[in-house]
Amino acid sequence: MRKAKGYALLEVMLSIAISLIIAVILGDIIYLSIKDYKESMKIAKEYLYVSEALNFIDNEIHNETEDIEISGKSIYLKKKLSSPSSPNKMNIISLDGSSRVVIQYLEYDFLKSTNTILRNVEDFNLTKKNNLIYIKITLKTGKMVERCLSIL
Repeated sequence: MRKAKGYALLEVMLSIAISLIIAVILGDIIYLSIKDYKESMKIAKEYLYVSEALNFIDNEIHNETEDIEISGKSIYLKKKLSSPSSPNKMNIISLDGSSRVVIQYLEYDFLKSTNTILRNVEDFNLTKKNNLIYIKITLKTGKMVERCLSIL
C-alpha cells in the first residue's frame, strides 16, 4: 500500500478555521487596546490642560500684582505700576458665556485683549479666605478639579 502524501481537505479547513478564530481574537484585543489608549490619552490631556490653566492663574496672581479681588466667578488682579506715568493695568480672570475661562487684559479701563485659558468648563467657583484662593473647576465631562493658591 501506498502512503498518502500531503494534507486532506478536512485538515486544511480545520487549520484555516483555527487561524481565523485566533485572528479575530487578536483583532479584538488590538481594537480594545487602541480604544483604551485613546481614552486614557484624552483623560491625560484634559488633566494637563486643567493643570496648566491653574499654573497660569497662579503665575498671574504672583506676577506684579498689587491687589486681588474676588467677585462672583471672577478674579480681578490690579497690577503694580512700573512708574508713575505708566498706565493703570488690570487683568480679569473669569468664566465667559461660552464655557471658557478667559483672561482679559485692561489698560486705562479699556479692554486691550482677551485670551482663553481653558475650554469646556461647566463651572468656575472661587472663594477667598484670608491669604488663600480656593479654585474649583468643573469640566463639561463631569470631572472636578480643586486647588488652593496662596496670595502672598
